[in-house]
Amino acid sequence: MIFLFNVVKCLLKNILLFWYPFGRLGVKEYRYFFCTVLLLVLLPLILPEKLNEWFPNSEFFRLCSDAADWIFKQYLIMILLLICSIYSAFIRRGHDLGYSAFYTVTHFYSWSGYMWELLSQPGQPDANQYGPAPKENRCL
Repeated sequence: MIFLFNVVKCLLKNILLFWYPFGRLGVKEYRYFFCTVLLLVLLPLILPEKLNEWFPNSEFFRLCSDAADWIFKQYLIMILLLICSIYSAFIRRGHDLGYSAFYTVTHFYSWSGYMWELLSQPGQPDANQYGPAPKENRCL
């Protein structure tokens, strides 16, 4: 239950801060956000096919497909909001590792393994030029 609470808290925090690419984001919060957004983006694409396989010609599938149609109509707005919040999270996570926003944006889509670095490397334990360290990075 604590895990689910942390996921929802991190998702809401990052979506609400989509316009604020300043400060730092710890690796744990970034992982929660990244995995949740990935699930939210892929689920409406995969779910209708799976439901049709599991429940062919059922009332449940018809209701789910109607809900999926409504979601797809609203999907563009959700995708734009998620893209903004994803870039904000990328930039803030790069700040936690000591990289500038320009470096983060230009290296994210390269084959340099930068995405893996964002997901796996611990952040700097002390304050840097981008702000104080997140609580999870601080030395005890």
